[in-house]
Amino acid sequence: HPGKANEPPVSTAIRKIFRSIAEAGLTSGTASSEKQMEKAKKEGCCYLYTHLNNVLKLGAENYL
Repeated sequence: HPGKANEPPVSTAIRKIFRSIAEAGLTSGTASSEKQMEKAKKEGCCYLYTHLNNVLKLGAENYL
């Protein structure tokens, strides 16, 4: 399922990976869209990356 992180087998695998990383006392990280960041945070991901233009667009939409 390339590029489809929301597909059930993929999202389940991602959750398991984040959990196993946290249980090992390590810090997990992932590239993410700004819309997926909250989900990744809830799943235990600590380091989140997105492109600056996505963050600026999200912030600007609330003011323009």
